[in-house]
This record gives sequence, structure tokens and C-alpha cells, in this order.
Amino acid sequence: MSAKGDSKNSTKRHNNVKKEPFDPGGKTGSVNDTTHAPSVERSHSQFSEQHEKVRDTVTRSQSVNSLGKETQSYEIAWTGTPDISITESPNNIPLDKPRRLVLYSSKIKNNTLLMSAALPGVRTVQYKYEGGPTGLEVILKLTKHALAGTKVESIAIIPHTKPGNILLCNNGEKKEVLTAHNVKDQQAIQKFFQSLVEMCMDSQLPTARLDFLACSALRSSDIESLAAALKTIILLIINIALREVEKESNASSIGGLYFSVEKLKSWSPRPQSLAGFERIRTVGKGAYGAAVLYRKKDDDSLVILKEINMHDLNANERQMALNEIRVLSMLDHPNIISYYDSFEEDGTLMIEMEYADGGTLAEYLSSSQGKREIEEQEILALFQQMVAGIRHIHEHKILHRDLKTANIFLTKDGIVKIGDFGISKVLSSKNPGANTVLGTPYYISPEICEGKPYNEKSDIWSLGCILYEMACLQKTFEGTNLPALVNKIMKGHFTPVKGNYTQEFKLLVQDMLQREPEYRPSANELLFARLPVMVERYMDPTTDMEEDLNNSKDSTSRKEKMRVACGDAFSVFGSDNGIVMTCGDGSSGCLGHGDWSSASRPRLIESLLSADVTALACGASHVVAVGSDGEIFAWGKNDHGQLGLGDDESEEEYELTIPEPVFIQDVKCGIDGTMFLTDVGMLLACGNNEDNKLGLNNRQGFLMAMKNMFSKTEVEGRNVPTIIKPMATFRVLDMVLGPHHSAVVVESGLVYTFGRNSEGQLGMNNTKPKENPSQVRAMSDKIVHVSYIPSV
Repeated sequence: MSAKGDSKNSTKRHNNVKKEPFDPGGKTGSVNDTTHAPSVERSHSQFSEQHEKVRDTVTRSQSVNSLGKETQSYEIAWTGTPDISITESPNNIPLDKPRRLVLYSSKIKNNTLLMSAALPGVRTVQYKYEGGPTGLEVILKLTKHALAGTKVESIAIIPHTKPGNILLCNNGEKKEVLTAHNVKDQQAIQKFFQSLVEMCMDSQLPTARLDFLACSALRSSDIESLAAALKTIILLIINIALREVEKESNASSIGGLYFSVEKLKSWSPRPQSLAGFERIRTVGKGAYGAAVLYRKKDDDSLVILKEINMHDLNANERQMALNEIRVLSMLDHPNIISYYDSFEEDGTLMIEMEYADGGTLAEYLSSSQGKREIEEQEILALFQQMVAGIRHIHEHKILHRDLKTANIFLTKDGIVKIGDFGISKVLSSKNPGANTVLGTPYYISPEICEGKPYNEKSDIWSLGCILYEMACLQKTFEGTNLPALVNKIMKGHFTPVKGNYTQEFKLLVQDMLQREPEYRPSANELLFARLPVMVERYMDPTTDMEEDLNNSKDSTSRKEKMRVACGDAFSVFGSDNGIVMTCGDGSSGCLGHGDWSSASRPRLIESLLSADVTALACGASHVVAVGSDGEIFAWGKNDHGQLGLGDDESEEEYELTIPEPVFIQDVKCGIDGTMFLTDVGMLLACGNNEDNKLGLNNRQGFLMAMKNMFSKTEVEGRNVPTIIKPMATFRVLDMVLGPHHSAVVVESGLVYTFGRNSEGQLGMNNTKPKENPSQVRAMSDKIVHVSYIPSV
């Protein structure tokens, strides 16, 4: 989610400790650190021994790495990066700062072993080569935030290479290629390397250097001229190694500066082979090959390998097979099957992709035949995800062209995944439509049947056929033969939807199956205008559905039915299944839709569809949400640091760190501050600390206060979540933030207040200022519930 305009109002995501193991080989960028990260090192000195033990049990997990050595890891996120894992070195050598940095492309294979082989003092950072947010500026920001202000002695880059070329990244529109001949002409590449050295390297050291490792696709003649050209730009020692890292790794080689020799004997950046997979079963067959379920031997995960024998295909068929790789690599969305990798095995193209364990929508509908009518609420829950995925596809100027129930995959958790992009088409500004007759007959549009040019509205027709099929459990158009079927489609004649469905639902089907493409709604209109109105009826607490939920012990014990938070002229709603919707004034970016437009009806926040939001809170102009895995999302104004984003002022969305390794469970907001509650009852806060209303002032005893009489103890505020130390000896149950003071309830039932006391609001029986949180003794024998009544 990214809000455009004032960078202080941009939507951001925090990511703190999750309880499941972190996969350092995932699609997002990652960091591996064989040093202690500064934030983790500070926490050892700040916590009491009691809380140090609690923290370890909550956030540390032990695992056995690929070398058979036990490691301990904390999963946190550096400011501005995707998911990041910081791993303590097995030999446990404490270093305050990393000495060297390794940047490696997501195209580099077997990266788990590569990360585990890094020497003490080396930080490794993976960046996306393609798919999702990528580009030279993104790599720079990722690197800068991973180092957190530290400058290293040397940097090594392990890039994706092809004969004669170093391929830095590909954002879908432009491929950044580094060669000996173009480096002097490419201003963007020159600026990238100059900025990398300036921001991340101590170039004044005599040993400062930039290394390129495992560039085996380059020729010796390329290396000499490329190194010389780069040296004129950044005035450093430049080394480019042809051989693979494990062959370079010895005490006197380039690779040996960064990696252990023994640990990398089995490592190779080359594409993986079928030997790394265990075959389970064939799950589907298509025109060009089979989809086979495999278990990966390195991490025990389940994946699909689409096996395509290229020898059996002609040139056009081979192009279609390769087209799926091209399209999938451009897309990154929770409702689209993820592409992981591709490689060749004895003439067979292997496309590795995400496995959806719930089968296909076609199988689900077939199992429902003759049993029951699928309820409208259930259909809309699935269909809304389909539309979200199609909207993402169309935003990338891609036509799917083969949407059907057999290509809609499901997980056991009810998540929709759109797949099979073999005949998809990428449109261009010169060619904004398509002409080729492709697709499955039951779902093709009238314009395709007539041989006319078509565009995204043809996919909308196919979606309409799917929606109809979900309600009626039969095809929209059927015929005894292909000409009869095509004739029905061209006329647009179909049996109206029957059953217990609303008029709005039936009208939606009719609109999507309009014969003229221009009259069909776009995916954008469906997602943000039509569907929210239809879904809204099922979020109304007065409906029969909510009454059923009230009678369901399983539902009520799992989570709240509805969460609502209100800010200055906007509202935020959280449904019982973790979906977030907003409405009202969007001028401060508080609606979280990636723009500044207002909305009079609740609109779904699409970028949070993959999150199960369990807690919501908002201040006057900011919003914070917590997911079931402890992840934190924040958006809106950040003028007092209330979003906890640190000093980052970028407009792009990045995952940011909570400085302490904790698991966040709840959140509360004041007008310009935020408090976070962990699962062990610890409080953190960020934002404006005027009058110590967040409790962040430095607490001192009498002797320490006399010693530091002239030292400043008042903390104006914090722009990252910071532990409220005076409350660290209590297990906090709940908290509330007023405009100028706060109140906290602890496990023993006692109430503590802090902040301004000019009107006696702290309950101390006086109006004297209080330096630290104090117990409200008058409430010690009362049962207390906290609530916030906003000021007018």
C-alpha cells in the first residue's frame, strides 16, 4: 500500500517477529547478518534479567541450518525493507557493526547455503531482480536501511549474468544492464554505484573496494575493460571474479573475504536441478505438459513444477510455454499464483510455482452439484479475491485470456489464486488490444467469437461466466456442438440466475455479460464500487449472518465480530475475517487506498487482503492495524512520528523495524501517538511525548538525579516504537491514550496514569505535575475497564 503525495502521509508496513520460522530464500528481499544488529545489542542492556528471559522465550527460535549447525534467529525488519532475517553467527562472535556487505540477486540460486556461509562481520542482502517493487533506487534504499547508518569496508555484488552482460534488475519496463561498453553512457547506473559507495561504504579506508563475484558468464576481455570503466566512476579498487564463489573462497582470494571456504563447497549460483525435488503426484495435465506436485528437499516445502517437454512443441507452442514465465515474473499479488523459478532438465522446461492445496474452483463446484446452493456471501468472498487479482493483472497491461473455473485455484484457508498464464498477452501503448482467437469456448467473449479486436473487457466477460457458474452450478452458455455454443455466446442469450440471490447480484452478472464490451464494468469499478456495496450487507451487525455468528461458539471464540475506529472525518472497519475497509476524508492519506481520494462508502483496502487483521486503532489523522502474525500496518500522517516509521520519508511501501524483538498483539492510538502491547504484556510507544503522555521520559532515582542534575531527562517523542521502561516491571492488560495523558491497567488490576495533570486528570487528588507513571490508589479496589472519549 503506497499513498502518493506528501511523503509524511505515506502508507507503511511494520513487520516484527513472527512465530513461524523465516524462509530466507523467499521472494522478498532479505538480510542475513553474522553480527549482532545494533537494535538487538541495545536490548540486552536495557532489559532487566526477568524481561530478558521473557523476551528470549517469545522471539528466539532455534533451528538447524543447512550445514547442520544450530543457529538462533530473530525475525525483524529493517526500516524500508521487505522481510529480513538477522541471524547470529554459529561461532557467536559479537561485533557491533558489519565490516563487509554482500548484495545478491534473487536470481541467484541456493541462497540459504550462501547466507549461512557468510563470515562473521559480513551482512548479506538479497534484492529482487524482477517481479514486484524493483529498480536501482529500490536496491539502494534496501541496502541503506539494512545497514542502518553503518558504512562498510567493502561491498561484493553477486549479480545475474548472461554472456557479456551483468543484469542488475528488471522492473518490467526497463532492464538495467551493465557492460564494458555502456557504463560510461548510462547515467542511472553511474549514479547507482556512486550513491552505493557514498551511502554505504567508508571509501577513505585504504582497503575500500567493490567486488563482483561469480560472474562466470563474462569473458576475460569484458572484465578488464568493465573494471577500468567502473574505476573511473567511483575511484575504488574494482575486482570482478569469473569463477564461482566457492572456487574463489580461500584466504588470498576475493570470495574468501566474505565467505567460508568449506561451507561453500556444495554451493553454486547456477539454476537448480530436479535432484533437489521429491516427486509426489501429478495434479493436472494441459495442452503442453503436466503439473506435478513436488517436495523441495532443502526446506521441505510443497511446490508445483509444470513440466513441459520442449522437444514435442513447435516454435509457437514453445513461445507460449515461455510466455507464462514472462507474465508470472511480472506479477506479485496474494491472489495470483506465485512464480518461483524455472530451469531446464534434459530438454524439459520446469516452471516452479506456488502450490494451492485446496484444488480448483471447478473441483469445488463439481463437489457442490446436487448438494446445496452456494450462498451469496460465500460466492462474493471468493469473487472479490478473483477481481482483486484480475485488477492487478490489468494494471500491468496484461490480458489473461483463459479465465475459467479450472484456472482458479484455492487454498484450504479460502484464499483464491489465479493461475495458468500460458496464453496471456502483454499489451503495449502501440498495441492496446489483441486479435488472436484463444481461450476455452465456454468462457470466450462475443468479440473473440466474431474475430474482432478485444481488450481487458474480454476477461471481465469470462469472470461473469465464472460468477454465473458459481451461483447456478452450470455453464453460462452450453451447446450440443461448438457452432451452437458460439452462436449462443454471440447472441448473449443465457438463462437468468435463479435461487436465493439478491437483485444486485443478478444485475452484476448481467452487467458483466453485456454483449458490448464498453458496457461491462472494469475490474477497478468492480473492486472499489460494485462489490463493496454488496459485501457491506454481510458486515451489518443486525443481519441474520451476525446473529448466526453470535450463536456460534467457534466464531466468537476465534475473534471479535467487528472492529471500528474513528479519526478526524474518517472511519476504519475491520470485519470478522480480518478484512479492513475505510471511508471518509482521504486528504491525509488515512483511507489507505494508495491515493488521496475520499469515499462516502466503506472501501476495501486491497493491499491488506493477505493479512488477517485482528486489532485496529486510529488517531486524528493516522491508522495502525495489527495482524494475527504480529505484523503491523500503519498509514496516514507521521508529523510526530506516530506511525513509528523512523526517519524514512520515501513514498514507496517498505517493511520497517520495531527496534525490539517482540510479538505485537494489540495497538491503541491517541491524537498524535501510538502504543503497542506485546503478548507478554510489555508496552511500547511512539509519537509526541509532550508532558510525558507516552511515559517515555527517562526515569531516575534520587542519587542518579543529583548526579545528572543538568542532564535532560524529558523525551520530546520517538519516531520508532520504544519500550516504556517505567511499565516494564508490570504485565499490562490494556491501555488508552487521551489528548494529553494516558492510563494503563496492569495484571493485578491496578491503574497507572501519566501525562498532564493540570486539571487533576491523573487521579492523584492534586493538580501537581508527575514525572513518572503513578498508581491511582483511589481505584485499587475497583474493577476497571478503559475507554477513550475523544475531545471535541
